[in-house]
Amino acid sequence: MSSSMVDTTRINVPVPDLKCRTTCLTSWVFLLPTLTIMTSMQSILIEFAKYNSNGIIPFHTPSAVFYTELIKFVVAGAVWLWQRPTLPYTGLEDFTLYQAALHSIPAGMFVVQNNMMYYILKVAGASTFQMWSCSKIIISGLLARVLLKQLLTPIQWTALFLLAIGLSMSKRSNCEGTEERSEWFGVMLTLLNCLLSAMSNVVNEWLFKRLDPNAPIMFKNLQIYGFTVLLSMYGWKPQKHKFDWLAILIIFWSAAAGLLISFILKYSDNVCKGFTAAAATVLVGFVVNMVFAKDLDPFFWTSSLIVALSSYLYFSGFNKIIRNSWAPTSSATVRAGVYLANNDAEVQPVLGHISGGQYRQ
Repeated sequence: MSSSMVDTTRINVPVPDLKCRTTCLTSWVFLLPTLTIMTSMQSILIEFAKYNSNGIIPFHTPSAVFYTELIKFVVAGAVWLWQRPTLPYTGLEDFTLYQAALHSIPAGMFVVQNNMMYYILKVAGASTFQMWSCSKIIISGLLARVLLKQLLTPIQWTALFLLAIGLSMSKRSNCEGTEERSEWFGVMLTLLNCLLSAMSNVVNEWLFKRLDPNAPIMFKNLQIYGFTVLLSMYGWKPQKHKFDWLAILIIFWSAAAGLLISFILKYSDNVCKGFTAAAATVLVGFVVNMVFAKDLDPFFWTSSLIVALSSYLYFSGFNKIIRNSWAPTSSATVRAGVYLANNDAEVQPVLGHISGGQYRQ
């Protein structure tokens, strides 16, 4: 059989969807750097507020959390209502109370871990919490593997461990000299807090990607933020509404960052979100030390280099090569395999090209 007799119409080679590729490119080029900048600015604004108030946060934080969640709920609802007349699928077509109730799971975990954080800071101190909270990135990777079936290469797992080490060194630099109380009890609580935080983020990602994935993002945000508003009302104290312009700016900035995270979870993943938080930690440390005339110690510079190295290892292109080597034989190769019945040597190079060089007779 000659090469001209090969029926190439039987060889169905899947072509990546242009919209999918454009969306993925947008998530890397725009969303992740934007989240890094917004997270950094949020922390810098809080540090500036503390600097002007003798080291304490000059507003009632539970009320600030309530207003932040309320703003996100209102924005999500307004955008969804504005888009609804032009949406081919609004989310209401397959809406059920059961699906809505599932959104209370990450909302509840968020409220619990947020309150647990304040308790840990009270019983164990800031240093213990900051150091061990860096393990959240590893826990997030493990949960993403178990719940979302996300495949990470050995190099990417190494990058996650390096990132946790780098962040712990950065936190040690920032918390040096702080008092330690009930250390091991605080470590256990911090690890539990990391588990709840990572679990809430991964479950939230699962809701975006697996539960009615065609529903608009703002429709899903409307359900999640509805529960967070209800659950955060317990700490709302209207009589403590002493918010100046900086506190109001922090609240709106936090709300914008929270809305952006929903796009990260939809079009990227929770581990990438962790890397943006790591980059923000380094950026905030550098800016705060420069603005407030603090010395940058060797721990900070070493941690910055480790974070940069781990980011390179995690996002580098050779991870794609490794994952492709794990991929099973494509459906195109299986369909075209009928032509190997005559052991025609002219067909095998075609099959090898289709299957990315992974063809085995």
